[in-house]
Amino acid sequence: MGASSRNEKHIDIASGGHRGLQRRKTGVCNLCGATGSLSADHVPPQGLGNIGRKTALRYLDSLSAPTQRLPRYTFQDGVRFYSLCAECNNLLGVQFDPHVARLGRLLRPFVELNLSFDAAYSMQVRLNSIFKSVLGHLVAAQRDIEPSAFDEIAKRVVSGEVHPRDSGLEFFIWIYRGTDICIVRDTVIITSQPTKHFPFCQLLKCSPLGFLVSDSDGVSGMSSLNHLFTDQDTDEVRLSLRLDAFDSSPTWPLAVSRDQAVFMGESGAVSITARQNLE
Repeated sequence: MGASSRNEKHIDIASGGHRGLQRRKTGVCNLCGATGSLSADHVPPQGLGNIGRKTALRYLDSLSAPTQRLPRYTFQDGVRFYSLCAECNNLLGVQFDPHVARLGRLLRPFVELNLSFDAAYSMQVRLNSIFKSVLGHLVAAQRDIEPSAFDEIAKRVVSGEVHPRDSGLEFFIWIYRGTDICIVRDTVIITSQPTKHFPFCQLLKCSPLGFLVSDSDGVSGMSSLNHLFTDQDTDEVRLSLRLDAFDSSPTWPLAVSRDQAVFMGESGAVSITARQNLE
């Protein structure tokens, strides 16, 4: 992402602008479908550090040459989407987000001190709740676009209608040392390697954590955590993450390279990378 230019377009999200990101006070809740007042949902949760003024580029624009003059979008108090009713926003914030925030607090010292060990760090977590938090915020991270198949199943998992094991969605977590927030929706990874299936993915990253939800149980060398899902959301499980397996790129594993392309539909309009003090 290049230096700011007078000719670049800056839009304050709080006052409206970019389709899919603008503030609207009323509408249909992305999670429950109720029509009424909408609240601002932080994507990712505030507890991961999604606070303060953020300046964002569309994900597709961020892949362009840094010298190009591209539209930028400003969030005044963290990356937020006015897409959830207060009840659904509170559901995420009270029941599920604290477990994401706790995981972030446990791992943040390794990132801030730039520590790397040939070892795994194990902790007791409520993985079901972390999964539901990630799903809920990914669903919240779009406006004015028809829900995808991912949205429909994710909403049923968050509501408790479908158990995480039965969702058909695979969950991945790793340590992310980058500074940008990245939200990428409904993206297919197309590689040069022979395969019968190209993974359909949703990405959410905010240091110190990267989350991926996919219909494939193996993406970019990572293995799914689904075998760790528990019977009840309140049950804890031991999660181990490698301290020497991390990335710093905001768009990995959905980055474009010589051997990999990505395909996204209309939801690409709300897929973004954001950072503090971009100007």
